[in-house]
Formats: sequence, structure tokens, C-alpha cells
Amino acid sequence: MKKKIATESFIATTYMMMDAMAPVTILSQFFQKENVDVALVKVKTDDCIVNLQKVNSFDTPYMQEFLADNLLTSFGIFATRPISIMSKTEMDIYGDEEIDRLCTYYGETKTRKTSEPVVDSVKAKIEETFLKKVVLAEKEDFPNLLKLVALALTSAVHTTGCEHGFSAQNRILVKARNRLNIETQHKLRTVKLCTVPFGVTGLGI
Repeated sequence: MKKKIATESFIATTYMMMDAMAPVTILSQFFQKENVDVALVKVKTDDCIVNLQKVNSFDTPYMQEFLADNLLTSFGIFATRPISIMSKTEMDIYGDEEIDRLCTYYGETKTRKTSEPVVDSVKAKIEETFLKKVVLAEKEDFPNLLKLVALALTSAVHTTGCEHGFSAQNRILVKARNRLNIETQHKLRTVKLCTVPFGVTGLGI
């Protein structure tokens, strides 16, 4: 199941469905009215078909986002194995687009979330040029790129762990315990997630 969900085709299908749901929902709501205007049936149906054709041609917001901003794919530049068989011209441009995308995302301040940049965009791009030639010989010279590699290694392919964390927090932070501070919440959540449930079966009865 995990392997099927983590595939590019599954993610692309999910994005496509997010775009397709809007026109279908609008048409469905139109037909659910108590007094449907017969004169508008063809107009509404044609409008829905046009919007679905846009989905099919990837000309919709979510599909454009999927095609243009695939961060996980961009991390693939750190698999530097192809460099050994590249010409100098090919190596000079290898990974330029991907490193630009990563630096745009991780090297800019997120104003809405008041989050500082993870890496220095300018220095990371310079480091990436050298990384093509010296992959891990002097890794102290590539601190920003090593951070991006670490992010790639820790990126979850599913949200199960995150959902378990929120579920545990919701069970802990109830109305009767709504004054728990953050540190105490963290300790209780750690105990909740990292211990084996103990009951009658644990006694061997």
C-alpha cells in the first residue's frame, strides 16, 4: 500500500482529482436545486466539460502546481552518480534548475509563518557547482547543501506519523487539561507514542 501511495502517478492523480472536483461539484449542486432551470442545463453541462478538458490538458491550478513545484524530485540532484559519465558541458548545467527550485523554497523567509531561511541561497548555488566535482571529499565546505541532503533524507513519503502525533495531542489536551504548558504536552505525547499499551493481555492472563 505504501509503495503504491508514494508513486508519482498516485500523487498526480490526486492533484488531478482536486482540480476535477470543483466543476463536477458545481454541476451537481445545480441539478440538486428544487426548480432546475432547463434553459441552463446545456450551458452548465458544457461549462463543466470545458473545465474537465482543462484538467485533462494540465491547464488547471493544482496540476500546474504539481508540474512546476515538485521539491522531492528536485532532491534527486544529490544522487550524483550520473556525473561520472557526463561531458563537461552537460556537467556544467546539471542540477541548475533543481538547485534554483530548492533555494527558492528553503532559502527565502516565509513571512506568513515567520520562518527564517534554512540555507543561504547564493552560497548554496556556489557550493552545488563544486559539489559536482568533489562530492564528499571535503564535506565541511558544503554546510548548506548538507542541510538540503538531510532534509531529503528526512522527508516523509506519507503523513501517518504526523497524524499519530496530532491524534495523541488531541487525546491529551482535553478540556480538563487545557492549561498544560508546551513542555509538559511534549513529555506526555512522547510517553503516549513511545510506550507499548499495557492491559490485561500484558499480564499474560
